[in-house]
Amino acid sequence: GVFTVTALPIHETALRASAEIAPHSTLSHFRCILEHNLRLLDRHSPDWTQEDFVGMLMETMERFALTTQMSGIIYEYRNRNGDL
Repeated sequence: GVFTVTALPIHETALRASAEIAPHSTLSHFRCILEHNLRLLDRHSPDWTQEDFVGMLMETMERFALTTQMSGIIYEYRNRNGDL
């Protein structure tokens, strides 16, 4: 597909509560992580259980929480509809 790639700097000041929100700590980025982990769960455990789902959800929240503490540059990929 066709994607637009945007480099978004994550400044250390974005990690402070008073600063503007880091670009990778949005709900859309959480959804990306969740969708990715759900695809992995389906691929590797097609007969997943509720416990597997809860484990995947916990891992998703942990990955999201860890990425909100990072600094540097992220690359955001959007399709022609503007979706991440």
